[in-house]
Amino acid sequence: MKKTPLYLTLVLALISTICILSCRPDPQIESDPDYCPEGLPCATQTGKNTFGCYINGAAWVADIAPYVLDPTAHEIQANFDEIGHGIDNRSYLFLSVKRINDTTNGFINLHIEPVTKIGEINNANAEKVYGSSIILKKDKGNIVGTLWFDLDTLFDYKFEITHLDTVKNIVAGRFSFTGTTASKDTIKVTEGRFDVDYDQY
Repeated sequence: MKKTPLYLTLVLALISTICILSCRPDPQIESDPDYCPEGLPCATQTGKNTFGCYINGAAWVADIAPYVLDPTAHEIQANFDEIGHGIDNRSYLFLSVKRINDTTNGFINLHIEPVTKIGEINNANAEKVYGSSIILKKDKGNIVGTLWFDLDTLFDYKFEITHLDTVKNIVAGRFSFTGTTASKDTIKVTEGRFDVDYDQY
């Protein structure tokens, strides 16, 4: 029985490796609407009413624990002042979201202006952008401390509207910013994404 030449064995191994690598699915990229970083909702654009981000690398997702019986507690409040329909005709988007559980009450508020179309809103073209993260620490259900971080425009920030449907009242986007407290403590908000039904102002 003849042995397979060494060079032929190496060629067959190389071909097999190429086939295996080419058959692997492409890795997800951030621009992919199905991009879902670990612990965060996917970056959908269909009004699924989701909101999440990383705060200093830890996943933060809007959520009201099922045992919270307060009927006024809503995970996401979204309002948009549409041109021709809103109160002020300023095209501003306001999001207020909550995360309430045993240990923490967390709130994130975003105010972005103007929002008139799909695209990026950053240091160069924003008229008004506010972002804040309020963390109320609890011990056995009692609030024992508060940290309030505001968007710091001395750092780069980015808000991107990825979908805007003024017929179905759906807006989706991504965001990142650095928040600071009055005492200059900082947090990094990254990989932010939202996909919400909004109410008109």
